[in-house]
Amino acid sequence: MKKENPKQKKTDELRQRAEGKFRPDTIPIESLSEEDVRKLAHELQVHQIKLVMQNEELRKAQIEIEESRRKYTDLYNEAPVGYIR
Repeated sequence: MKKENPKQKKTDELRQRAEGKFRPDTIPIESLSEEDVRKLAHELQVHQIKLVMQNEELRKAQIEIEESRRKYTDLYNEAPVGYIR
């Protein structure tokens, strides 16, 4: 039996949600010329690259936040005197 990867499952769920919001009448695909298709493909590739870059930035920010949280947790847990809120 094949184990399902949680990351893949999340990607699949996101794709299903996106497909649910997709409206086929948005772009009349049948009436597009080859030039239009090439332009759209280029735009999609550029957007994909932008999304990958944004995702990398978000992951870096998440790592920084987790590191900061760990430092403050260590500071709090190792403090010689208790803190009162």
